[in-house]
Amino acid sequence: MFANIRKLTQHTLIYGAGHILTRAVGFFLLPLYTHALSQEDFGLVSLLFAYLAAMTIIYGFGIDSAFLRYYVLAKSDAEKREVFSTAYVLVVGVVALFSVMHWLGAVPLARFVLNESTHATLLLLCGGILCCDALAAFPFLLFRAEERSHLFALNKFLNVALNVALSYVLLVHCNRGLQGVLEANFISSAFTLVALLPTSLRRIQFKLERKTCVKLWRYGLPYLPATLGIVAIDNMDRYILKALTDLKTVGLYSAGYRLGIIMGLLIAAFRFAWMPFSLNVSRTENARALYARVLTYFITVCGLIFLFFSFFIDDLVRLRLGTFTLIAPDYWPSTAVVPIILLGYWCYGVFVNLLVGIHVEEKTSYLPVLTGVGALLNAGLNFALIPLFGMLGAAWATTLAYAAMMVWSYFIIQKIYPVAYEWRRILKVCVLTLVLFVIHKTLPLHLGLRVLLLAGFPLLLWLIGFFEKSELQRVRRWLRFSS
Repeated sequence: MFANIRKLTQHTLIYGAGHILTRAVGFFLLPLYTHALSQEDFGLVSLLFAYLAAMTIIYGFGIDSAFLRYYVLAKSDAEKREVFSTAYVLVVGVVALFSVMHWLGAVPLARFVLNESTHATLLLLCGGILCCDALAAFPFLLFRAEERSHLFALNKFLNVALNVALSYVLLVHCNRGLQGVLEANFISSAFTLVALLPTSLRRIQFKLERKTCVKLWRYGLPYLPATLGIVAIDNMDRYILKALTDLKTVGLYSAGYRLGIIMGLLIAAFRFAWMPFSLNVSRTENARALYARVLTYFITVCGLIFLFFSFFIDDLVRLRLGTFTLIAPDYWPSTAVVPIILLGYWCYGVFVNLLVGIHVEEKTSYLPVLTGVGALLNAGLNFALIPLFGMLGAAWATTLAYAAMMVWSYFIIQKIYPVAYEWRRILKVCVLTLVLFVIHKTLPLHLGLRVLLLAGFPLLLWLIGFFEKSELQRVRRWLRFSS
């Protein structure tokens, strides 16, 4: 079991280095954005990125999840090549159709997304980004399926490095403003597509296998509304905030959300490694016990990350990076939403873990129901809470929606694929995390005491009997080996 968990951890860390870099590009650029753009312009950028997030799912239409499943479980190289070719040709066709529609409809799209038709150029750039990202996605899926995580991370790193460099040049030296943000994203996406094109061409046969096509559609299509539900929970609050408040509030909230998204990046890295890993071990005798142990360790790591950023986020945003702070002083009040967003993504991470039964049993038809209800709940909570609590209400709407999805999915999936999760150990982690967070919030602790409180987290877990004997023995062996 420990060998399998070590393998999952290794790939999670490497995928994390790659995928976190890509998703965290907005985090890395936060000092630049908050110093170069007004809160209103940053609000517009956030609306455009929310639009890109939703359209990325539509351009992929769920084929990515289907491809991973059938490629990983394929029994021969010929079958793998057939799965890759069919999936890629399907995506090329969909991308071509949507790209033409995007080009012809740029003006009405700008009016719909931003309430301003003069921003049609920004929507054209969004169309270019979506096209490049959709076609470049399959080489990255191939790296995941074949567990070539180093290649995955390297190409993600190159994409991010180019995006950051171009953003700095276009915003600071060329003063391109909003358009410069999108231009940097488009050029870096196009570069990545060109760099990865040989990987796709070596595998593709440019033909559709009817049986494979039907199989991919049947398995993958439920992921389209399901993933759109997740994207809606993550992004619809910006549009509702804009409708109920103003762009300045959207910009402030988006800055805080990006600070809290560090937990979301961990979840994304884990999810990239988790699906192929969980499918591979599903054939083994102790698969369910392994799934249970992974959830326990996952929740423990998330608890530590939650406490770290809750304790130190106000100190971090004030760190000076050359002439900048992490975010401009006008955006510092946005840190109020960070612990709430961290908690929301923590709940989403548990939801991702619980979905293993749906993947193993091919019950993906449940996914749209689970995420659809979460999205509807999120929308209702946004309209109810934003008028009362402003951007804090938007943050709580996201967290409560993910928490509801987590609880409901557990009861549904246990009927499909029961797993005996280690709830007593999980409860100990959650209670300890809550106690330490309450201490931090109620007592004015200086930096040194907060560091000691966080460092004592593993010791306190030991004192309340969280660790099993076999785990303590492995720690002792590791300490002896290290010394």
